[in-house]
Amino acid sequence: MRNSTIRSILKTGLLSALLLSLGACKGKEDKVEAAQEKVQEAREDLRDERKDVVEEKKDVVEEQRDVAQVGGELERAKAELAAARDEFMRVSREKLARMDAQIQQLETKADAKSKKVAADLRVRRNQLAAKIDRASDRTAENWNEFKADVDKNFEEIQNELDKAF
Repeated sequence: MRNSTIRSILKTGLLSALLLSLGACKGKEDKVEAAQEKVQEAREDLRDERKDVVEEKKDVVEEQRDVAQVGGELERAKAELAAARDEFMRVSREKLARMDAQIQQLETKADAKSKKVAADLRVRRNQLAAKIDRASDRTAENWNEFKADVDKNFEEIQNELDKAF
């Protein structure tokens, strides 16, 4: 009996050890399964992040195109402003030359009033010429205001010249 009791105890011990090891394996399986799930989640997160990066790269490329387009438009606008300035200065110098001829003609009159008006108009004409010479300092924002001011000065001087004749 002793042997059978020992066998029984051994069997029970072995069975307990087996059950414990199965339980430990089961716990390990759960841990492994949980780790595998975390790895899978990490892979899915990585795929999502890759998709986000691809989308962001597309956005960056699109924004770079927009910046290049705006840069091109800015360069065209600068060139147009420069051309407008050049044309304005050319036309203004022609007007000044015509004005010079009229002022000189007024100066040749013998009366003192004509000479005084001519001298006053010459001063104003020179101030206007100096203003026109600074046209290249004007920005696009104040260009129209500058042109309007110069045109107004031309008109005022021309009206006084017309009255003098």
